[in-house]
Formats: sequence, C-alpha cells, structure tokens
Amino acid sequence: MSAAHIDQTQRWESLPLGGDGRSAITASAGTGKTYTIGMLYLRALLTLDLLPRKILVTTFTRAAAAEISGRVRAVLEDAFDYASGRTIAHEGVQSWLTTRWSEDKTTSPATDAQILARAISGFDQAAIGTLHSICQRILSDHPFAVRAGFIAPDLIQGGPFYDEIARDIWRHMISPQDQSGLREAYLASGLKYTLKSFSKAFRGCVHDAHALEATDTRLLEVFESNPARRHWSSAEAAAFCELAALTKRTKATMSIVAFLAHYESCGDDLSKMTWDDSFENALIEPWKYNKGKAASESEIEAFKRFIHSGVRGLREKHRAAVLAFWQNVFALETQLSERRMAASHTLTFDAVLTRVRDALDTEANTRSDARPLADALFDAWPMAMVDEFQDTNGVQFDILDRIYSHADGTPRGRLMMIGDPKQSIYRFRGADINVFTRATEGDAAPDKLILGKNFRSSGPYVQAINYLYEHTIRHLGPGTSITYEAVEASDRCDNMPFTVAGRAATPLTIWAKGFDKNAQKNDGNEVESDAESAEFDALETCAQQIATLLSDPSAKIGDARLKPADIAVLLTSNNDVQTLVQALRAHGVPAVSKSSSSVFASETAYELQVLLHAVLHAGDPAIRRAAAATSLWGASYETVLAWSMQEGLDADMADTLNTWHTAWRQNGPLHLVAQIIAHTAPHQLTAQSGERVLTDLRHLGECLQDNTVTGDSMASQLAWFVRQIEDSDDDRDEDSIESNALRMESDEARVQVMTQHASKGLEFPIVFLPTASKGPAHDTSPFVYTDAAGVRRLTPFDDAKAARNSARDEERRRLLYVSLTRAIHACHVYAAPSRQPAAILEILNGFGDVLSDPQARDAGVVRMPHWPQCDPSVHYRGEDAHVQQRTARATPERPKHALPEHHSFTTLTRSGKHAHAQEVSAADDEHNAVGVLTQLPDAVDEIAHLDGVKGAEIGNALHAVMEHRDFDLPLAAQLDLIANQIAACGVPMVKDKKALTLASAEMLDRAMHASLQLAQRSDFTLAHLRPESTRAELEFHFELSGFQFGTLGKVLAAHGLGDILPGRHFEVRGLLNGKIDLVFDAGGRFHVLDYKSNALGATDAEYSGHALIAHMDKHYYRFQALIYVVALDRYLASRLPHYARATHLGEAVYLFLRAARPGSTAGVWSYRFDDALIEAVQRVLGGMQDE
Repeated sequence: MSAAHIDQTQRWESLPLGGDGRSAITASAGTGKTYTIGMLYLRALLTLDLLPRKILVTTFTRAAAAEISGRVRAVLEDAFDYASGRTIAHEGVQSWLTTRWSEDKTTSPATDAQILARAISGFDQAAIGTLHSICQRILSDHPFAVRAGFIAPDLIQGGPFYDEIARDIWRHMISPQDQSGLREAYLASGLKYTLKSFSKAFRGCVHDAHALEATDTRLLEVFESNPARRHWSSAEAAAFCELAALTKRTKATMSIVAFLAHYESCGDDLSKMTWDDSFENALIEPWKYNKGKAASESEIEAFKRFIHSGVRGLREKHRAAVLAFWQNVFALETQLSERRMAASHTLTFDAVLTRVRDALDTEANTRSDARPLADALFDAWPMAMVDEFQDTNGVQFDILDRIYSHADGTPRGRLMMIGDPKQSIYRFRGADINVFTRATEGDAAPDKLILGKNFRSSGPYVQAINYLYEHTIRHLGPGTSITYEAVEASDRCDNMPFTVAGRAATPLTIWAKGFDKNAQKNDGNEVESDAESAEFDALETCAQQIATLLSDPSAKIGDARLKPADIAVLLTSNNDVQTLVQALRAHGVPAVSKSSSSVFASETAYELQVLLHAVLHAGDPAIRRAAAATSLWGASYETVLAWSMQEGLDADMADTLNTWHTAWRQNGPLHLVAQIIAHTAPHQLTAQSGERVLTDLRHLGECLQDNTVTGDSMASQLAWFVRQIEDSDDDRDEDSIESNALRMESDEARVQVMTQHASKGLEFPIVFLPTASKGPAHDTSPFVYTDAAGVRRLTPFDDAKAARNSARDEERRRLLYVSLTRAIHACHVYAAPSRQPAAILEILNGFGDVLSDPQARDAGVVRMPHWPQCDPSVHYRGEDAHVQQRTARATPERPKHALPEHHSFTTLTRSGKHAHAQEVSAADDEHNAVGVLTQLPDAVDEIAHLDGVKGAEIGNALHAVMEHRDFDLPLAAQLDLIANQIAACGVPMVKDKKALTLASAEMLDRAMHASLQLAQRSDFTLAHLRPESTRAELEFHFELSGFQFGTLGKVLAAHGLGDILPGRHFEVRGLLNGKIDLVFDAGGRFHVLDYKSNALGATDAEYSGHALIAHMDKHYYRFQALIYVVALDRYLASRLPHYARATHLGEAVYLFLRAARPGSTAGVWSYRFDDALIEAVQRVLGGMQDE
C-alpha cells in the first residue's frame, strides 16, 4: 500500500483503517494524540462495522488506559447525540459526521445512531487496557494454549520477587554445597560481589529479553592452545621497558608494569595468570610518545606482540568466565522463578508477557501453518491501536507482531503504532527505542500520520521551543531518525496570556550561572565542588523565585492571579523532590509531592517501624520510650525524660500498646494502622506536613496488609516491613514503583513537585527545572543494548561504556524535551557547570552564543548569566488570611468476621482447626503413606521398589518427569530428564544413581501402558495421550462462601461416601486452592489423574480392591479426588458453551506408579462421582447449605 504521509491532525480521516497493513502515528508532545485515537476509534466503528470488543487499544499504565477509555466513550456518546439530532460541543465529531453523511449516501444519521447505540451499550466489553492486563486476559481465556491454570495467576511486583530470587542465587554463589555449578562459575570469573551489589546488577538486566555478549572464540583458542611463539622472560621485558624509556607514570606504563609483575609472579607462564582490570591500558603503546627511546623497531614489534596478545588473550579468557557466570545465573533464575511462581500461583508483570510471547513463538516455529492461539487472538481483535509505542520492548512487540502477521510474515489486520520516539525515556525499565524505529520506519509501516500542531502550549512558548531545538541539538535518538521537527501552534491560549506587571512573560528562561568564560575555573575538583553546592542552591533559589512570583499580584494568566496550582517543579531525583517541598513550605508555599520514591524510604516508615516494634514489646519500658519519642506518638522530650526517671508514669501508653497488639493479632495490620492514624491525626494536622504523614501511614498499612498472608505471625510481618525499609533506596521495577510510590496527599491547590519521569503525559501552566544540569547516577550494572542486527545483548564489560554513555546521553536529551514540553506558558531552567553529562549543558556549552543572540530573545528564549535574584526572606501569604482547620478521615469499621483462611486439601484433612494452607510440592501429601521402605525380594518383579528409595522427594521427581516428558519418546529414552529431576528434587543419596534412573524409567514406561479403567474406554492408557489434550499441574482457586465442615460430611453420607471425609466440625471460609497432576481429554470427556509413588507393599493384592481403597481412605485420597472433580466441573462449566456433566465430565483416576502395568488392574483406582453428588457439594461450597 502506498504511504499516506499526513502532516496535519485534521487529516486523520485519510489514514487507511481497512485491509491488511501497519500504520505509524507520530505524535509530538501536545499534538492531540488521545483526540486522534478517539476519532480513529469512531471511524473504525462506523466504517468497518466493528464492535468495541473487536478493537484492541493498549497503553502502558492503568491511569492512561482509564483516560483513553473515558475519552473514547465520550467521543462515542457525542457522536450518538449528534446522530440523534442533539447539539454537541465536539467540533471534530460534528464536522466528520456531517462530511460522512453528505459524501456517502449509503450512510445516514439514523443508521449511525443505531450502530453507536449498540457500541455504547457494549462498551464495558471494550478491549482497552495495559498490555500486561491484555496478556493476563489471554492467560485466562486460553489456558491450554499458554499452559496456564484454571484461573489466571495473580500479578505481583517484580521488584520484591526478584529480590528474593537474587538472594536465592546469592546463596548458591557462596555455598560450598552448591550443586548447580554457579559457585564454581562465580569463583572462576574472578568477580567480587556483595549481596547488595549483585542484587542491583541482577535486577538491572533480568527483566530484559537479551542474548549474552559473544566472546572472541578465535582469540581465546589461540591463547589457550599456546602456539609456538617467542615468550619473553620477565628480565627481558624489564630490559625492554628501560630501553624504551617507559619510566613515566602514565596509565599505560603503569598497566604494563602491573602486567609484567604478575607475569613474573606466575613464573613467566601466561596460562597461570588471572585478569585484572588494571591491565586494560597496556594495549596503548606509550613508547610512541617517548622521543628518547632506544629500543629498535623490531624489539618494539616483538614486545608489542607479546604484550598485546597476552593481554587480549587473558582478557578474553576472563570474559569467557564472566559470561559463563552470567549464563549460569540466568539459567538458575529461570528455574527458581518458574518454581516460585508455580508454587504461589503468581506471575510477575514481565513473566505474563513472556508466557504469551513464548506460546506464540512456539506455534510460529512449528512447520505447520496452524497457529491456533495467534488466530484466536486475531479473530478476537482484528484491529489494534498501541499507544505510547515508543515505550515498548522486544517481547511486547513480538506478541503484537505474531498476532498481526500471516504465517509467512506479511501483515494481517490493522496494527496502528502510536507514539513519539522523542519521549522514549524509560530505558531503565526495559523500553527499547530501537523497537520503535525498526517497526515504524520505511516499508515496515507504510501508512504514516504525523501530528504537527501543538494544542497544549501557547503560541509564544511553541515558538521558543522551536527556536531552541532548530538552533541547537535536534537529534534526540540513535542515528538521525529521531529529530525534533518544528510544530505549529494552535490558538488555544491566545485569550489567556501569562503576564507579569502587564507585560507578556518570557516563555523560556535559562538561568545559566557560572558559564561566563572569565569566571570558569580550570580545576576539575573545584567545578565538581561548585556543582554539588549549586544543586542545593538551585533548589533554594527556585523556592524563593516561586514564592516571589506567587506573591506578585501582577502575575496573571488571563485575568486570574497566578495560583500555586498553576506551577509544577520537575526534578531529577526523588530526594530532590522532598528537599524542594520542604524549601517551598519554609517560604509559605503550599506544595505537594508526586514521586516514585518509595514510601518505605520516608521518615514515617521508620517511625512506624519503631512503633510496631513497641506494640510487639509493650512490656519493655525502653522500647516504649523510643516509640513515645516519635512524631507518631507525639510525647515531648520532658515527658520521655520523666518516664525514664520514674517507673509507672507511662502506664497509659502501655495499655494503649497492649490494645493495639490485640487489634493487630485479631484484625490484621491495616486495622492497627487505622488506630495509629486516629491517635496521631490531631497533632499531625497542626503542621503543614501532617497530610503527608497521614497519607504515608495509610499507604504503609495497605502495603503491609497486602503482603500479609493468613498464618503470618506479627513478628514476620514486622520483619518484612523492616526489609522493605532497608531495600528502599535500591532501584525498583515499574510495578514496585507504582505500588510503593509516594501518593498525592491532597487535592488542594498546591505547587506540584515531581520527578521529570513522573511528569510525562501531564501539562502545567508554568514549569520550573532547577536540577536540569544534574547528570545521571553512575551505573555499574551489566549493560543491555541493541546491536546492529536488532538483537538485544547484555555485556558486563567496561568497553561497552561508550555505547552505554551514548544511549544514556540520548535519553537525557529526550528527558529534557519531555520536561520542556510539559509547560503551557513558560518554563524556567536552571544550569550550572558540572562534569556530569546533562542535555542542558550540551546546549549551553555548544550553543551558548546562539542562545545569547538577539534573535533568540525575539523568539522567546532568554539566557541569563546568573540565577534569579530573590529576597531570601520572602514568604508567600496566600490570598486567605486564615488557615482552615483540617480533620483526618474516619477510621474503617472493625470487620464483623475474622479474616477468611486459605484452604487446601491438606488443611481440610489435617487435624487442628487452625492448620493453614501452605504451598506444597506435587507429592508432599504422600510422605505419611510411604513409611520406611526396605529392600524387596528380588523375585518380586511386578512391584517396583526403586532400591528402597522413599519419601516425597522421589514422588516430586516422578511428578516432574511426567509433567515435562517428551510425548513422542519412551521414558527409557529420556534418562537425562529423569536424572536431572531426581537431583533437582533432592532425592536422598543412593549407591547407584544410574540404577535408580533406569529403574524409574522402566517403572514409568510400564505405568504409561496400564489401563486407566475408564468406563467408556477400558483400554485407554496414558500412552494414547497427546500434549494438546492434556494439562499438567493444573491449578485451581475458588471461593468458599462459608459453610460448616460437618454439613459437607452429611451430604457425602447421604450419597454413601460418608467415610471419605474426616470427622471434623468447624466453619470453613476463604479460598480453596490446589493442583491437579493431570487433566486429560479422552473422546470429549475430561478426566482428572493423580500420580502416587506410595509403596504399599510387595504384592498386587495390596494395590487392589478393598486394600487399595482402605489405603486411600486412610489418607483421604477419595476426598481429594472429589475436590479435584468439583474444581474441574467448575472450570468446564465456565469454559464450554454447552457443558453437561453427563457428557463432558469423566472419572477421577489415581495411578499408583509402583504397581501399574499392562495386563493388570493393580495400582489403578478409577471412579466417577455421581452428578447429583457433585451438584450437592457445589451448593455446600457455595454457601447454599441444605440443612
């Protein structure tokens, strides 16, 4: 299709929507992107006859998804009103519909009104959300295709999850008992990590899809093979250094000296040497710069070959070891992550994406054209609009690409990629700007729309920004593909100019202190010191300038006086946010912070920790006094001192702490925090920061409650809380940032203070950038980059510094662009010299004269050689002379019932009412049944004895083998799989591992061909199954609405099964979960199967008839089977359109692996529960008890 290059927002109606193809919509800041999405959505509904559920719209935050959903619905409602003859204010909708009806005679207001009415009524089913939520929906709707459970897993924060994984990996790295090979790789790498430094490096790259950097295998082979070449002795090398006059203590000569010293210490044997980073500069040739050198050219060449080949070979050997270490890390991470997520029925946000991507890749890589998952998703959503496409990564685009491509790779349907590469600022969260360029440039997306009119900012401000970028640095991304292009201004703000003293205010002011060449200092240390002090001065000066501006009654927007809510301050770091808020408040300016800084890094979190510790130790006077000294309790110094001198004065506090202890134990941490809020609110609200404290308290309480599971002790809850505080200064992923970020404490009119990243997507009348010249923090984590072939690669080596710095500097330019384009009327930028890289410094150092040109002033750009001159004592009084009294929100009511419990088969059958559900492995319910096995007689070959191996460990290994086996091969051909699972599951040491592996394979192959004794297929065996008709380890969760356990026993007794249930009486309420070893489809009937490795005896009689049933009832396996069948019944009822138990629900089969074999019924229990029983049990579990 020919390219449709459209350079006006008003031409969105010309962009092709139908047919197969891809469209790229480039929307610079403020150019009406959301407006365009709404209008394109309307076009798609009316011209392509699509329903809202057929149009996929994705973006990258829940807030953005909610905004798009609201805006799209508003567009549809306006269109419906206009088609129904009513007047609307939306000129775009009105204009397009009028043109549509006049140019296309097959359309009419009446028919469009019908279509729109249907769309609005079904808009609740609209597929609008984040890509993560869409993928979670895919997991739920297509569980077999993506190998998920009955119910989509809960999404969890990646930060805390990967913290735990990092700790697990660290334990392998330092443990002499490690059997994964990681410790050996770590020691061989020569790396020196602490837990904290390793965790940071690990989290910096684990979330990104990448390939490891390649080593120079040729060079490594040459180095290790030690070919015939001249070796220098250390004495010869030292003599050469003297001849070549390598006496200057430069980095290069120091590196050579260090290399030769190590060479000598290793007996002049390169193979014994280990790499040190100090050797790197030995590759420089310092003798070139020594004019008095006496060494001959041949000597220099020979020495250079010796040094260079030795250093390079040694470095490559070191690199191979480092890469081997990281390869081991990622392999272990995959294993640990999958195991942990499976056990907790959770997925991280990144794992949700990779699960879907992997499922789509798997079917795409088959030789067949059949791609059932991709086809199903395309049928569901034949059109997609991807907002903020510049923030995608390779995994996210792979998902979209698979859905919207034919099997041969050509486009199918309509994929619309919407974004602005100049606003790609989330590289640290995994965003890859190269994905945008590859997916949208040239023929990759031939249909293009460029939105070129700014509807956000005033005309003078747009002119100023155009001038700045057209005359300084236009390139904002890799290569020359991402550049700033001038935009047209709208007339939005023409009637509301920003003025001071009746004159138009300067749109863009750059306060450049210290850039006067005569004032510059040459000493780098002085410049660095100046930069450090300038940062604090900038924050204080900014606070003074804002207070001065607000205090000036002549500062107006239109006819209205400038208010605090008209101002935003955008900063580099979260620490700066809190510092500036305090500075503004000190000058009387009401300010509110919006920061990605963790709430656990706040002073409130620390004080709550002290108070919670006191609640747990209310009897300790010293601990009570420490808690009393916090602002949350509010005792004065004199009070605490008096308590320390006379016992008993703090009795009231002790009583309160004991009361809080009871509230915490009975009702959970959030209820406790509510009581703390009620106690502290009266005196907190007398201070300007009081709302911040109360907001943080409620937030901390919710975090503590959300991360508390039933059965956690109060001490373990506090331990988790303390760990969050300790880790709060570490980098976090996007999910942790969103969950733990400080919340806005008030909706009152205040100056908004936030980080530059947090400001994306927002707009403010006046913007201040006081830390624009502050560079990024030093980053030592492995660097993930995109190579020339478009492959994401990871390199942990310093020579990637240039690529790292280039990517970082480009993103800093884009971050400055994002910050500047938040303003509507004016922006103030502060800058001071610094050795740290910053985009504004690039502009000032490279184009300072341009910004001082009179043309710049005419365009609205003013460069001042100093910072604003303000009165340090300025204090903003506001327009109100009094301060309104504020009150805290009411505390929540105490719950009527205790918190529901988390139940499983184990908790329901164990003795003790308060047994809580714990995640268990597949065979953990078998350990009581196994007993101590002894060597069985050699004559008994029918029953597998596995060399006397016992316990849940071998059971877990066998379960894992059956889950991961290759369906096309016998188990005897999968010995590596069996051996690996035996090792991974911790099976106790045996004399002959090979013999155990062979015995296990033989036993499992026999069981594979045992009749499962199905009513309609008596000859059916596991060998008949194919992967697509099975689901292993299928997990289920469903709510228990509240019932008496004894009632369930009565129902079972009424159906002749009263003896399969423990005789217990207690109330059951909460959540029931479990895993079914295998669900399989045999001829349209779905069955459950559970593997058992229990050793019941030496003969078939003990695995058959009444003996087998007695054993099963001893451990309540028939009750377990009933739970599994009920779970499957619920699942099938929600998935099959015409589900009928009699037709679709089959038997429960328990396969005792040691005895099951062809030609025998031993070791197989097969039973179909009556439909009426299942219905009755469902009613009881649902709370509909028939007493």
